[in-house]
Amino acid sequence: MMFVCRQHSRPPLGANRTITTEPITTYLRQLSELLNEASALDAQRVQTGVNVCVWQLRQFADRQDQAYYPFLQEYDPVLANRLEDRQLKFAVALDRLECVAHRKANSQARSSMPTPSVKQLWRGFCRDYRAHLNEQANTLLPVLRRHRIEPVTGTPTAINSIF
Repeated sequence: MMFVCRQHSRPPLGANRTITTEPITTYLRQLSELLNEASALDAQRVQTGVNVCVWQLRQFADRQDQAYYPFLQEYDPVLANRLEDRQLKFAVALDRLECVAHRKANSQARSSMPTPSVKQLWRGFCRDYRAHLNEQANTLLPVLRRHRIEPVTGTPTAINSIF
């Protein structure tokens, strides 16, 4: 999977860089809460939150690609291509979100940061990503279960608990 600006995708030193065993939705929820807090107007804090969440989402997508794509390409190439297209769409959306947060943090490092564009991008991403997770729960996970393939670490166990 190709990403446009990976240089921003790593969390800063001291941030959580480990592969999570928590559902990936935990990171979606944490960033949503951060962006809704009044104190989230701090540009560096927003950028750090975005970077951590984006990094975890990319790690999750990479683990899914490695675990599922070879099997799906043989078993159901149409589903494999549809899911790959979605992942590429999300990669672009994450790049955009990350770049906007980075640009705002650099341009307003010492002042409060109005975050409507970061919030707007995030809301749109979350809406689309929730739909993607629901689609995976309805199409991909049943196929994996039938073939005794375990979902990757971080796969939500209850889709309706995303937010």
